[in-house]
Amino acid sequence: MEAESYNTQSGIQTESSSEGGQDVAFIENGDYVVYNNIDFGSGAASFQARVASATNGGSIEVRLDSITGTLVGTCAVAGTGGWQTWTNKTCNISGVSGIHNVYLKFTGGSGYLFNINWFQFINNLITNPGLETGNTTGWAVNGAGSLAVSTTQKHSGAYSLLSTGRTATWNGPIQNITSKVQSGNTYTCSGWVRLDNAASDSIIMTIKKVDSSGTSYTNVATGTGSNSSWAQLSGNYTLNVTGTLTELGIYFEGLNSGTNFYIDDVSVQ
Repeated sequence: MEAESYNTQSGIQTESSSEGGQDVAFIENGDYVVYNNIDFGSGAASFQARVASATNGGSIEVRLDSITGTLVGTCAVAGTGGWQTWTNKTCNISGVSGIHNVYLKFTGGSGYLFNINWFQFINNLITNPGLETGNTTGWAVNGAGSLAVSTTQKHSGAYSLLSTGRTATWNGPIQNITSKVQSGNTYTCSGWVRLDNAASDSIIMTIKKVDSSGTSYTNVATGTGSNSSWAQLSGNYTLNVTGTLTELGIYFEGLNSGTNFYIDDVSVQ
């Protein structure tokens, strides 16, 4: 989306961009721009902006529906060496789905902060990634156990997904994304995990692939979870299909049987 295609603004001006068209410029602390009726679908995973700055830069706060609305992400912008020296900056966002008016609020020190040429939201292939539907839509049990939404712990928003009743290390929540992927693409996978009834345990984010060559499992990320804080698992996965792809799922496993755990803000992009 071109930055100058805002619906309303406060404080900024536009100017000619060295990359063609216009950019949003003369941005100072507290200025903002608004874009109405942005459709995030089932959720977006990240925000990317084309920016330039001849000073120390600042930050872009991504807020929903008002200037003081829900903060879904903050993108730090450093100096680039010139007002038309462009680079891409990306940050994670979470807790957003459906249609919203998007407010980009600019923060930083005194004077002009940075310019913006365009920005985009990168979609998440996961259905119900932050469980903000209030139900377990999109998620299934891999093996034994039960899934339920929970308000006891959440990384963002109001809900997380709680996995209980596991009888083997490979049991846990899984989501099928077969229809959303293409062979040859590399995907960035991420999820946040917190333990329930154990102080510490290892946890693995795994991709299950079933194609004409058989079934394979790839550990995308491994980490240590705790019951006192959220831990992020993140890694890349390149999909190479032999013949026909019949199943591709992402799931969380590796903890001792009987260990309950929460997941939240899962993304594949």
